[in-house]
Amino acid sequence: MTTAHRPTWNPARGGESQGGFRVIAPSAKYSSRDMPAQLKMKIRQVGQSAPKEVQRRDLKKELESREAEHFKKTNRLLDENEEEALRESLQRSNAALEYQSIDADVDLNDDTFDSDKEDGGSQKGENEESESEDDDSDDDNEELMRELERIKKEREEERLKKEEEVLKVYSFYGHQCHASN
Repeated sequence: MTTAHRPTWNPARGGESQGGFRVIAPSAKYSSRDMPAQLKMKIRQVGQSAPKEVQRRDLKKELESREAEHFKKTNRLLDENEEEALRESLQRSNAALEYQSIDADVDLNDDTFDSDKEDGGSQKGENEESESEDDDSDDDNEELMRELERIKKEREEERLKKEEEVLKVYSFYGHQCHASN
């Protein structure tokens, strides 16, 4: 049986005996990989949460102050959003009131374009029609005003509910922050 299929022994074994590199006396040379990477132990500097520094700090107070700052910031954002929504609703309601006042000023049932007037129709019939139209428009205006009042009340109730919810949430978080002191 032949030994050609086996790996060579010396390259697999490696070391100083390979390739005639036999050293009899110890050498003063050594690899940079054999040198230590750190010659001094690293210690924490001031501000790097050293154990003594952590013992002196009051972490609970720091956490509470950060939470309070966060809630103040979110309150400001919510207040700004609420103010913007309130401005928009006021603009809408003002626009609705303007349109309503314009509608009240303009008489849509104007008889100036009736053919009866042009033909010289009877005055008595025209007066009766205009009185009934005035009554109808007055009724319509009253109905619109009631509807407007109802809508205003609903919006006011919704706004009050939202304010109460926001106050509940803020008071809850406020009590948590103060209770942990």
